[in-house]
Amino acid sequence: MGGDAKAGLQPGHHVPGLKGKIAVVIYGAPRSDRPDFFPTAASAVYSDTLEKSRRLAAAGAVAMVVVFNPALEKHLPFSFSARQAAFESMVWKEGTAPGSGYALPGVRMPSAMLQRLLAKTGRSAERIFSDGLAGKLKPFPLGMKAHLRTSYAVREFTSENAVGILRSGPQSVVITAHLDHLGIGAPINGDTIYNGAVDNATGVSSAIEVARAFAALPKRPPRSILVVGVTGEEKGLQGSEYFAHHPTVSIDSIVANVNIDVVNTWWRPYDIVAEGAEHSSIQRDVDAALKVLGLKQSPDPEPEQVFFIRSDQYSFVKQGIPSVHASSGWQGANGDSEKNKATADWWTRNRYHQPSDEWDPKGDYEAMAVETRVDFLVALSLALDPDRPRWNDGDVFGKIFARR
Repeated sequence: MGGDAKAGLQPGHHVPGLKGKIAVVIYGAPRSDRPDFFPTAASAVYSDTLEKSRRLAAAGAVAMVVVFNPALEKHLPFSFSARQAAFESMVWKEGTAPGSGYALPGVRMPSAMLQRLLAKTGRSAERIFSDGLAGKLKPFPLGMKAHLRTSYAVREFTSENAVGILRSGPQSVVITAHLDHLGIGAPINGDTIYNGAVDNATGVSSAIEVARAFAALPKRPPRSILVVGVTGEEKGLQGSEYFAHHPTVSIDSIVANVNIDVVNTWWRPYDIVAEGAEHSSIQRDVDAALKVLGLKQSPDPEPEQVFFIRSDQYSFVKQGIPSVHASSGWQGANGDSEKNKATADWWTRNRYHQPSDEWDPKGDYEAMAVETRVDFLVALSLALDPDRPRWNDGDVFGKIFARR
């Protein structure tokens, strides 16, 4: 597939002359502390490369090249992304057509290759990256032609979500955890089995314990509890997106989602990062749960990682359902975060999406229990609250995704 190349697209820009072009975009989106200009939530939404592909396709582009930025590569080297590409992609079907997936064929490139794409423009890659993060980057032609050739084999298969319900009232709180991992892949240190013990057998076991706690209550709360083990999270949130489009109860009856993904087994939690809570009245439920457990709440320490759009809660957010993903913060007993941050960074480098993510008998399972109690108490508060959760006035998620 060939076409002229054009770089610099940012969300919201109208790009004349994109028809028939290959669009070159920088991974991510601008981010600032200004509520009217790419606050963290908006930055996360527009970092979604699926959404970018759909906007580009609607504007007439024929393909997409995503260039990683140096900030991303500090956390996840391009070699990591390249290794993940060897695994099969997956979409769910709506009738005979794909119901999900990218709207355009495309490729990804490391940040070091951007300067080569800029050879005919007289621009520097360093300036492009800095302008992109600041929201100053405007579309411009690269003055070159490119040809992309893709090939693939297609197979159909069934990969099921697992759903259980504790029935009570007509409204439901949904608790999710993804039950998939990567499976069998390229060997690392001779091991080809990508186990997914932390990511996300911990989440599934926590969801089961939350369900067990609800079942043990002497009286069920007014709202029903729906527990869903979703498939295909590692393939682009496929199972949760399908469920959010085709739930086993009325979509309007689902009031909130509590998602459990990667539960801390490394240190005793003293603070919790409740991704998404700040956008809705779920914050009250988080406050109540943390007060009971004597825990603090901390802001997302790595907003540039856009974690909130990278796990299953985002599928529910896109359907207008307030959602939260709570996880342990980095604080230690004395308030210092460096040791636990170093542990988290080590795990990302040496275990994340690798065969070495396997069961560790030395794991701190009491730490895991603390985080699970947070999820249970947040879900319980949501199930007891007589008021339906709502987006905060003027919140970006409410503006973009609120149900009509």
